[in-house]
Amino acid sequence: MRHALLFIITAFFISHVAFAQDTIMKTNGEVIQAKITEVGPLEIKYKKFSFQDGPTYVENRSEISYIKYSNGIKEQISSTTTAVPVRISDAGTSTDYYDPNVQKELHVDKMQPYGAVKYKYQGRKIGENEMQRILMKTQDRQIVPLIQGAKDAHKLQFLGFAAIPLGIGALFVLEAGAINNNGRLSTGTVTGSLLLVGGAIACPIISGVFKHKRTTYNRKAVELYNQKY
Repeated sequence: MRHALLFIITAFFISHVAFAQDTIMKTNGEVIQAKITEVGPLEIKYKKFSFQDGPTYVENRSEISYIKYSNGIKEQISSTTTAVPVRISDAGTSTDYYDPNVQKELHVDKMQPYGAVKYKYQGRKIGENEMQRILMKTQDRQIVPLIQGAKDAHKLQFLGFAAIPLGIGALFVLEAGAINNNGRLSTGTVTGSLLLVGGAIACPIISGVFKHKRTTYNRKAVELYNQKY
């Protein structure tokens, strides 16, 4: 009797755990046991079911075939449409992650920043150069100058590399001055070396300023593109 009762309790516990988890089926055949936290227009966020206090993982929608939720509902994942996401309550009282009757079309032509110089466009990741080519094709009078400004700022970022030869030059000036003056440094030698050192310090700062401008121009151009096209 005791063994039968233990078997029933164990079976109930296993079935309850299995029912409480969501299943993500990826297009490559990989199966992930998870707890879905958000179904977004481009990404699906989840916690690993075996470690729900751990980090949140993110998968691109294009890599997901379908999701089977703990309430038994199965959702086919498409890169062009998605259900309106509903966050799970902290209390965990709701198992309805979305309304399957409410669908919305995605703006697949919209761009989204992805890191410092990467972007997401039409369900894929693109680099800065490709982004700029796409935006330049619009020949928009507001967008084109911003992209050109980002390109110019990118070129001027390389001023930071000038810090290396300037720093080396300062050492050579000091050494040459010491040799020519029997170990004594003249005022001109010290002044020259200080100017070179100042230039070496200023170059990375200037480079950082242009890097910020580059990012700002790119982001403004993308924002305008999303608003107009």
